[in-house]
Amino acid sequence: LALPLERGTRGLGAAALARLGLADTTGAIALLERGVAAREPFFALTPLSAHAFAPIAADPRFVAVVRAVGAEGAPRAPRR
Repeated sequence: LALPLERGTRGLGAAALARLGLADTTGAIALLERGVAAREPFFALTPLSAHAFAPIAADPRFVAVVRAVGAEGAPRAPRR
């Protein structure tokens, strides 16, 4: 099921956060990658170090997104 925000090239970051809320980490990272490619303004407004991104912090694809947008300080993965 695609969220309405996932159909265009704007709102991809917000849709990625929604996917994380649904525990869809693969979908969230895919949307973040699309957001980077589309030069989504989300990355200028939302720190990738936010706790919401902790579930994907250790994923190499997320690390690549962080590097692609020039961000630092990715969130730490939650302790178990």
